[in-house]
Amino acid sequence: MDHEEILSGLIDLLDKLSIQVRYNRGNFRGGLVRYKDQDYFYINRKADTETKISTILADFPLLKVPPEIIPSELKDYIFGKEGEEANNDPDAPFIQTG
Repeated sequence: MDHEEILSGLIDLLDKLSIQVRYNRGNFRGGLVRYKDQDYFYINRKADTETKISTILADFPLLKVPPEIIPSELKDYIFGKEGEEANNDPDAPFIQTG
């Protein structure tokens, strides 16, 4: 999977969790925001694809994602090739770069 496909998969995952993704410009990195009982994920529009991916993965433990809805290709990327066996904590993602 290339970085664009990974980003697209992560955004689809946020959509499945009913989290609206908002792209804005500014001097911020982004992240998960809860406002009036609705979750939003803000992403800096000017950030490169790898930064957008790492922004989503940084807040991944907060999302409480049921493992069964994560596509296997994304599991490999999020948790590393060893998967959960490596760290025994599926809520603590391994952020892979490159």
